Amino acid sequence: MCAVAGAGSAFNGYSDSKLFKVNFTSLLKCNTIEFHQHGGTSDYDSLKAWLSLVLAFCKAATRADTPFVTELAQCKAPLNALFNKVLNEPDITRHYLKRMGLPTDHHLQQLETLPIFLYGSLMSPHLRSLILTGDAHNHHILPDTSPAILRRYRRGTVVDKDYPALVPCTDADHIEGLLFAPRNIDDRMKLNNFEGEQYKATTVHVESEGERIAATAYVWAGNESDVSDTWNFKKFESERLPDWLSLFDGMEFL
Repeated sequence: MCAVAGAGSAFNGYSDSKLFKVNFTSLLKCNTIEFHQHGGTSDYDSLKAWLSLVLAFCKAATRADTPFVTELAQCKAPLNALFNKVLNEPDITRHYLKRMGLPTDHHLQQLETLPIFLYGSLMSPHLRSLILTGDAHNHHILPDTSPAILRRYRRGTVVDKDYPALVPCTDADHIEGLLFAPRNIDDRMKLNNFEGEQYKATTVHVESEGERIAATAYVWAGNESDVSDTWNFKKFESERLPDWLSLFDGMEFL
């Protein structure tokens, strides 16, 4: 975390850390974080981003689900941890990604506010909980899902696999699934990484509770010939889900 705050500098004790704009040195001594005054500027965007950053830290400190800062500092991707678990603000993320010279398009694809249409293995609350919280039994802390129908797509099994894919089809076809609203950017990135490059996040429209709602669905990005005609969630849940839970147990998604 100190490395992020110091624009890449390694944390090297008090003399190094205390000069950062966000100083974590006192965290272990006094359980406090020090915000230094921003440098003189008349640039509105910089001022707004800095004030929003400070407020985001303070807001995160009041949330029960926010990890302790030292825990975030020890993760493999501190920059992602800062943006996804503390800031959780697309405008701030956009500003600082630009400041650091990083491409924003790829990162900001993760910041969609649309709900996710679930149609495959993630319809299981236990697998969903394991991927998003690290514990298959934490599903009660995740947002509830609602039944949803997606038309003009079909769901089939990927050849030689036990998971499904979503491919466009005729007007007569439809898929029954679940609509899930991720809690934050961190949830969205974990879902994105779980699906992998063989799926493309696509905006679709689903029917849920009498309304037509825009949502994100992970559509198969490979050849349609690699997707069979059917996939059954109940069969997956009874025959394959235990193996999946065992496979991903202890694995951290970033």
